[in-house]
Amino acid sequence: MVTFFGSGSGVAVSVSFSHMVCDASSMLTFLTNWATTAAKGKSTDPIHFAETTIFPPPPHVSLQSSSVPRNIVNLTSKFVTNRFVRVFESSKIAELKRKAASETVPVPTRVEAISALVRRCARNALRSNLSVPRSTLMYQAMDLRLRLPSTVLSRDAIGNLQTKLFLKKDAESDLEICETVAA
Repeated sequence: MVTFFGSGSGVAVSVSFSHMVCDASSMLTFLTNWATTAAKGKSTDPIHFAETTIFPPPPHVSLQSSSVPRNIVNLTSKFVTNRFVRVFESSKIAELKRKAASETVPVPTRVEAISALVRRCARNALRSNLSVPRSTLMYQAMDLRLRLPSTVLSRDAIGNLQTKLFLKKDAESDLEICETVAA
């Protein structure tokens, strides 16, 4: 939305994106290129849409397919989101990585170990609040722009690079941390 103030004294631009289309980094890249184009007539940096070059979809995959199978999650239920940043001490992470190690994954990453712990704790908390156990789904997002070489993924790439992780276990079964990492 563009709003003009009094006889040319100012302009305000409001932008809204669906997170299904892009994330904050993508929006910033778009707005920077848009402002440069408006000011100079052309942008100096091209915008890169990188998802299909890094993760090309198989030819038989429909673009209409849902990112989450309908039988795994009830879309009418309440969702809880949390962000954990630098909550864990490095010594505790090292200990957790040792516990998460298994024959299948002998050296788990920090993300694998912590994600397994968070999922296990969330599942246990849910179980303690419900009389009837139910299945759970964990979705984890991360910005790959800083984790992949710029030759693979440009820092100004547009869009969300996503993959899915579904740990479908019976609602009443327990997964140990090492089993979650190996799944």
